[in-house]
Amino acid sequence: MGWTFGHSTKQGLIKHLTMAQAGETRTWDCVAHCYRGNNYRGVLWTVQTVTVNATHEIVSTFIGCYLLSYNRSQGTTYCWGYKDMCESMHPYYYSCPLGYLEMAPEECPEWRAKVRAYHAKRTKKLVVGETYLATSGLHVGSRKIKAIKVVSLKPLCGDAIFEDSGCPEQVKFSKKHVGDAVA
Repeated sequence: MGWTFGHSTKQGLIKHLTMAQAGETRTWDCVAHCYRGNNYRGVLWTVQTVTVNATHEIVSTFIGCYLLSYNRSQGTTYCWGYKDMCESMHPYYYSCPLGYLEMAPEECPEWRAKVRAYHAKRTKKLVVGETYLATSGLHVGSRKIKAIKVVSLKPLCGDAIFEDSGCPEQVKFSKKHVGDAVA
């Protein structure tokens, strides 16, 4: 599955992807949507239902994931495009609103666990003076960071504790760089 381009504005593309689509036998409705991203790319999350036209019975409800992107190389005014996925495809994006998980039946437990972990990490409360394990692959130069002791919350700074036991060095970091607190 590739990308589909052909929209001049991000707002126009979002309107196109979230409006009801009526077919001969079924209608697709977007019951909730939100955009997470910036001016050039992001993810449009939706909760969609499929209804049988003859009986008005909802036969499917699912979480949709639309990657949106602005393509400057198109050379036309139609530069916005999308790539569509749904939960069952395990998209490698986890910023889906937690409330959407309650609105649709579970199709991929592993993906939902990662969505919950993503939100838990974002809402983690750090404490000045506490030491937290560093995420894997975090370095300052060639020195690998083992843990970070929080020095200030605004800006988020801490003393990097290195695996080679050298002198700590103050670094700026984000919540994604820290794991569990060291006991």
